[in-house]
Amino acid sequence: MSNKKFDINKIILRIKQVKNFEIDRNVSDYLGITSSAMTNYKRRDSIPFEIIFEKCEKDGINFHWLITGKGEMYLDSDIGMVASKMNDMIEEIGRQKTENIIENARHMAQSIDHRISRVEDRLKKLEDKVNEQ
Repeated sequence: MSNKKFDINKIILRIKQVKNFEIDRNVSDYLGITSSAMTNYKRRDSIPFEIIFEKCEKDGINFHWLITGKGEMYLDSDIGMVASKMNDMIEEIGRQKTENIIENARHMAQSIDHRISRVEDRLKKLEDKVNEQ
């Protein structure tokens, strides 16, 4: 469904703006579509209105603004602010969980390295004893 009145690229830019996203992949994840589906929408200059409308309704984003760039970003500045803060908090929790997993993996790797060093030291001592005999 091509509609020259609306520009999918501008809509994607506005989604990035309102959600503080940097890349199209963030937008496709947010919309719940694959990167290839996003590429197809852009190539066909087609707009997934139903998906976008549902997201706007959920997050308090002004659908008219998102589609046209006219009007206020949020339907109600208080709702928009709360929705934006909640989304930011959820993203931060996700980042913290990821950082904790990475940190735990580092500690485990260091522990394993330490154990390997101790085993290597023991093997070296055994080799030395065998060579002394």
